[in-house]
Amino acid sequence: MGLVRRWLYFGAWLFKSLFLNLTPARRVMLALALLLLWVRAQWGTGGHALRVDFGGLAIGLLLLLLMLELKDKLVARSELQAGRVIQQALLPKEAPQVAGWDVWISTRPANEVGGDLVDFVTNEDGRVGLVLADVCGKGLPAALLMARLQATLLAFVPDVPSLAALASRLHKAFRTRGLENRFATLVYLELEPGSSRIRLVNAGHMPPLVVGPDEVQPLPAGGPALGIPMVATYEEQSLDLGAGQTLVVYSDGVTEALNEGAAFFGDERLLGSLRETAGRPAAEVAHHLLGALEAFVGEARWHDDVSLIVVRRAGRESEPV
Repeated sequence: MGLVRRWLYFGAWLFKSLFLNLTPARRVMLALALLLLWVRAQWGTGGHALRVDFGGLAIGLLLLLLMLELKDKLVARSELQAGRVIQQALLPKEAPQVAGWDVWISTRPANEVGGDLVDFVTNEDGRVGLVLADVCGKGLPAALLMARLQATLLAFVPDVPSLAALASRLHKAFRTRGLENRFATLVYLELEPGSSRIRLVNAGHMPPLVVGPDEVQPLPAGGPALGIPMVATYEEQSLDLGAGQTLVVYSDGVTEALNEGAAFFGDERLLGSLRETAGRPAAEVAHHLLGALEAFVGEARWHDDVSLIVVRRAGRESEPV
C-alpha cells in the first residue's frame, strides 16, 4: 500500500479493533461522546437565542471511558503478574544432575506468561527425562495449555512402555480435550546415568541439533505435532553422543527472533553460533547462543518465547573460548 492508504487502513483497523473490544455499555458511551462532539444545540431566536456546546460533556465521557479501560488493563496486568509467579514456580529452578552428563535448561517468556515448557522428570530407575514443548499461540491461553500439557506429561511418563507410546498418548489427550486450532510441538528425551545413549521422541518440533567438532547436524524429523486432527504415529530415536559432541534442543523463538530491522535471527546465525562453541560445556554453549541472540535483537521487542536444552557428556570440556 501507499503511505496514505496504509495509514487510512491502519486507522480504520485500529478504531474497529478498539470498538469491538469494548463492552456494549462502553460502545454506547463512545458513540454518544463522538456524537456530542459534533452537536450544537440552540434554543430561541434572534438576540435571545441560547446556544449550548456539548464538547465538554463529550470529552468528559471519553475521559471516563479511558479511565474504565485503564482500570481493566491494570487488573488484567496484576492477574498476569500473579500468573507469571505461579508459572515460574511450576518450572524447574535449575537443571537436573545426571551422572556422566552435563545438562543446561532455560526458558524465557516473551510476555508476562509463556507457552513454552521446559521441565524434567526423574524415573524410579534413575533415568532422567527432559522435555521442551512449544504450545501454539502466546500469552495466557498458551500458558494454560502449557500447564495442562505439563501435568499430563508428568502423569503419563511412569506408565508408558516406550517414548513413542508416550507421544501417542499425549497426542490423543491433547486432541480429545484440546481446543480447535490449538496444538503443541514437543521433544522428549531420556538420559541414563553413566551412559552415552540418548533416547528421544519428536512430535512436530524442529529437529534437535548435534554439534560436533567439525559440523552441526540435525536429527531426523519426527511425527506430527500434538493435537493435529489426524491419526499420528511416532518413532523413538536414539543416538550415542561421542567425545566433543553436544545435543541442542531449541524453540522456534530462537530462529524467529526479530531485530529492529524486522530481520530474523534465522538458521544460519544459529548454526554459526553453535559452531563457535563446539566441544564447550553446556552452560557455555547456552550463554554464547543467548548472548548472540540478545545482541541481534537489540532494543527490539521479543515476539516469542525462547527455550533451550543443551546436553553433552560430562568430563570432556576443552579450554574456554
